[in-house]
Formats: sequence, structure tokens, C-alpha cells
Amino acid sequence: PSSSLYAGLGLEVEELASFAGLDISEGALTQYVPTDIAQALATNQRIVAITPDNDKNIKRAEIKQGVRQVILAKDGMGKLGLAVESINKGVFVAHVWAGSAAAMAGLRFGDQILQINGETVAGWTRKNTTGFLQKADATKVTLAVRDRPYSRCITVVKDSHNQIGFVFKEGKISAIVKDS
Repeated sequence: PSSSLYAGLGLEVEELASFAGLDISEGALTQYVPTDIAQALATNQRIVAITPDNDKNIKRAEIKQGVRQVILAKDGMGKLGLAVESINKGVFVAHVWAGSAAAMAGLRFGDQILQINGETVAGWTRKNTTGFLQKADATKVTLAVRDRPYSRCITVVKDSHNQIGFVFKEGKISAIVKDS
């Protein structure tokens, strides 16, 4: 008789009890698997591992389309807490210091700054931008920002061999596995 957990795989209960030295029988699984998952397995419901809706990291990483307004005030040392970089005639957030006004306002690495206090910054250099920010009023700096236009969110699912389909070396994807 086959186990209902592994129906269709042609595995017998005896095989499950000693699968590569690992006990994956129904009894062992129900002992170590959370109750809600064990109930789903017992009723042959499909189980998919997903990130919960209220996960703060998913919310933090969400990229919204469109332009948003960000209003900042400088700290006691006259700092906003961000560094910018000019790339292809656009001005982008290059760094945000933790606990700074920029961090508290939700600015992130890769966000594109379109305007500062109503002035369009397209074509400005890093030096022009930082100079303008330094001269700006300490009590209110208004930015028009586009969330990470060069970022893309992807969801990666491991296959049955615990592989994800690409080779990651020195912080970069160096190869993609064929047919992954």
C-alpha cells in the first residue's frame, strides 16, 4: 500500500521508512511538520511556500510605478542623509544613511531624483546636484522621485535538486543554467 502523501510516486511504506536513511513516513512528517501543513497533507491539499502578505521586507522592496513626492528636512549638521550619482543624464540615489531623514522618508539606493524643489535635474552632474542640495533650505527640501527604475523584482524557486538555475559568483550572476 502506498502512502497518501506520496501517491503516484510508486513508493511503498517500507521504502519511505528508510529513504536514504531519512525517515519520511507519514508518522515522521506529522511529528515534525507544523499542524496546519500536516492537516493540508492529510487532506491532499496542495501546499505552496509563500511569503506572508504582512512581510515587512516584501513591503520595503516593493517598487511602485509613477512619481512620488518626498519632503525632507536637514539634520543638525545640515545633512539629508543621502549621496547621489549622475548616470546617463539622470540623478540617482547612490547611498542612504541609516536613521537619516532620507531613510525615514523611504528613499532607497537606485531611486531616481527627477526634481529638487521644483527644479528638473535631468542632465545635472553629481557636483551640480550636491551643490544644489547643500544650498537648499534646511527646513524643507522637496524631491520628485521615481522608485528604482532600473530594478526588477524576480521570484526564484528551487527545483527538486535544490538548485535555482543560475550561478552566483562575487556578487553577480555569472551564468544561467540551460532549461532551468
